[in-house]
Amino acid sequence: AVTSTLVSRLRAQTAAAHAREAQTAALLSLSRRLSTMSQPADVVSCLLEEAVQVTGLKGCVLAIGESVTVLAGSAPQGGLAAADLSAARWCARHGQAAGRGTVTFPPADHLWLPVLAGREPGVVLGLAVEASGQVLAPDRSRLVEAMAAQAGVALERAELAEQAREAELLSAADRLHRAILGSVSHDLRTPLATIVGVLSTLREQGELLGDEARAGLLAEAGDEAERLDRVVGGLLDLSRLEAGRLELHREPIDPQELVGSAL
Repeated sequence: AVTSTLVSRLRAQTAAAHAREAQTAALLSLSRRLSTMSQPADVVSCLLEEAVQVTGLKGCVLAIGESVTVLAGSAPQGGLAAADLSAARWCARHGQAAGRGTVTFPPADHLWLPVLAGREPGVVLGLAVEASGQVLAPDRSRLVEAMAAQAGVALERAELAEQAREAELLSAADRLHRAILGSVSHDLRTPLATIVGVLSTLREQGELLGDEARAGLLAEAGDEAERLDRVVGGLLDLSRLEAGRLELHREPIDPQELVGSAL
């Protein structure tokens, strides 16, 4: 009896050790995959793939805001039941598991685990436990919950990286605007100064100038006015382009012609 008890206990400990090893390997695999991903869509797809592989259950990842958006996987045919939607919203709001196998909304067909909670929109992972006919085992549930937490950290990292990229783009755009204003200011001042000088000369000395001199001054003022119009038109086109209101007509062009026109 003693030997049988010890052997039984040893077998149980061995099985538990194998289970812990498998869980650690699954978390390590997920962590390695997530560390190489920078897009939120890739993160949620990876989480769902690993969770399905560990549990053998179908599922989906939802973004819970004013509306519900499926980020990965697919909702059941006919959509989610009211109990599942309520459980998913509660999970996203409180950051705790809800649905089938829990004390919160147990009639739901899915087990809902938080990925990103307490924010708008929240992100939750849902596993179709009802389709398997049994409740997810506690150790598997804890494993998938840990995987969801890992994915949540990866999502936050991806969002911060995206915000950093946007900030860098805004900074680059701001530097470009300052550079454009700095370079264009000379192109604006020069024709304006020329036009003002011509008009002042004609107003003060117009009667003393001959017809040829007056015509030359007027031609110079006209050229500078056209130049000023081109600069202002370019600035207006740039603002329309940035606002998305400029319709582009793309067509092939010879590189030499392009370079020559720019020069």
